[in-house]
Amino acid sequence: MSVESSIDFQLVYRDSTKMVLFQSLMSNGWKYHDEFGKVFYLPVGDIDDYDWQREKMSLDQLQELVQRKIDQNEVIGITITWEDTDVGGDFLIWPDGNCSFMVNKNRKILIDRITDISWYLSKLVPAINSRGIRLIEYKVSEM
Repeated sequence: MSVESSIDFQLVYRDSTKMVLFQSLMSNGWKYHDEFGKVFYLPVGDIDDYDWQREKMSLDQLQELVQRKIDQNEVIGITITWEDTDVGGDFLIWPDGNCSFMVNKNRKILIDRITDISWYLSKLVPAINSRGIRLIEYKVSEM
């Protein structure tokens, strides 16, 4: 039986954009590509299909894709991992600017099958709560 774990963040942007949130994650220890240089992402035009794609791309190309999704008011989805750990998950930025982190890649465990949420929060919150973005609430769900 698998465990589904996620963290939902409610944010307020002060003169910032969703692109700044994405850039903050990348400059605070989160990686956007796997060991083969490939990115797992939601493509432009993916409206509620969640048809994840995987391809090699540079950070500039990924930022262009993120900007196009922002311009089209689409959900931005990118699998991210922490530094060289290969621990991470799917990071979603919703059209309203809030975001979710689906803990689904080499999940950190406390005991039994309980996710070590504090490990993820200690890595995500500094990146989220910066550059004119303020975290006002988060909710954790585990099933």
